[in-house]
Amino acid sequence: MKDTTLDRILQKFSDSMEEIEFFKGRTNVLLKKWPINLAVAGTQTIDIAGNFVYAIDATGATANVNIQFSKREDDMDKYNLVKSLGIIYPFDKIICSWDAQAGANITLWVGNQSPNFLQVIDNRSAAASDTYLAQLVDKIGGATTPATWAAEIDIDVASEKVLSLNANRKSAILQADVDNTSFITIGFDNTVSDTKYVIKLEAGDIFVFSDYLGELWAYGGAANQLLVASED
Repeated sequence: MKDTTLDRILQKFSDSMEEIEFFKGRTNVLLKKWPINLAVAGTQTIDIAGNFVYAIDATGATANVNIQFSKREDDMDKYNLVKSLGIIYPFDKIICSWDAQAGANITLWVGNQSPNFLQVIDNRSAAASDTYLAQLVDKIGGATTPATWAAEIDIDVASEKVLSLNANRKSAILQADVDNTSFITIGFDNTVSDTKYVIKLEAGDIFVFSDYLGELWAYGGAANQLLVASED
């Protein structure tokens, strides 16, 4: 007899009802939260029979743990879990192992409530997007406290560092003193000179930027040229 759309709908409904019956009134259906401290290398056995394991939380994107299903043997495959990665697969226990990860921990959800086998859940891209979005908002949101705000720097005919690398820098402002008698050149390292530079500041000139986090060096066209360098 030819399978019809109605037959497929009825079969789907029947399958759903069977799954509901599987859970109805059962006391052995569980979802267990299992935290693991990764600071020191080790192994740990989770003596729970089930078919679902998911890394729900961790101290960072690189915190990870290896798992083996049912047996701890060298020839058994290990599956590496990080935050927001999970696997649906039947097991009678899980063996966890990990290398030392200073200050790190990870929390697993282990359960037996999914009747569907061999399905991988991977939400790492979504989790990464949340992190990148938070970083972007932080970057464009400005700061209420300056990282560097100091008196004028005396620049001579030699290279001098005026800003150090700052991974949290949002923006920076450099200004040459209005009474300077010569120029000041700005570069990325100590090879900055009167002929090698990013920008040349005459007396009173201002240089503002927001897309560079590394060092800045200055070179004076004459002795005792003054420069103010601030960042947030």
